Amino acid sequence: MEGALSQYRPLRWELVGTTAQRREWRQLLAHHHYLGAPSLVGANLKYLVYGRAGQLLGALGWQSAVQQQLFLLRLQIKFKKKLPP
Repeated sequence: MEGALSQYRPLRWELVGTTAQRREWRQLLAHHHYLGAPSLVGANLKYLVYGRAGQLLGALGWQSAVQQQLFLLRLQIKFKKKLPP
């Protein structure tokens, strides 16, 4: 895709809810994200974002910050070293 964001507005954010959407979300991340398709653990939200003409523009995901803090705590324990916040 090329061009200004304004040519794709309004954007439609669709909460991922079906098996097919979850599969598509993971495939997009596996193909485009530098880490592949990392699993989101704990509470999480996944969205597919579509443009004005219905074209798929992106996939977004968030996971609980608590899970990230637990991961950092486990690393600190494992390496017996304080990590930066």
